[in-house]
Amino acid sequence: MNQELQQKIIQEFDLVNLESKSQDDAVNRIGQLLIDRLVLESLSALDDVTQDKFNEILDNKPDPDKVISFLQKNVPNFYDLWDEIFSAIKTDFINLKG
Repeated sequence: MNQELQQKIIQEFDLVNLESKSQDDAVNRIGQLLIDRLVLESLSALDDVTQDKFNEILDNKPDPDKVISFLQKNVPNFYDLWDEIFSAIKTDFINLKG
């Protein structure tokens, strides 16, 4: 996951004051959740041929940046979907913190 996304997660989820190890763990979990939800939501937007290509990429255990790059190129309105999922995860996080 790139530095820009890591920093956004730290700021948006108010993880600034966590110790380094806890912060890294939280960022990785939130980042993985974001990517997992992006994958699930994006599959319906891909045609069969593109889904097959994507499945080939996923079968090779790619790094998150490669997954995001593929989705950016192949999912219409990717950034709207990204913002929607990011906001939903943030809302869930806030509700859990109470």
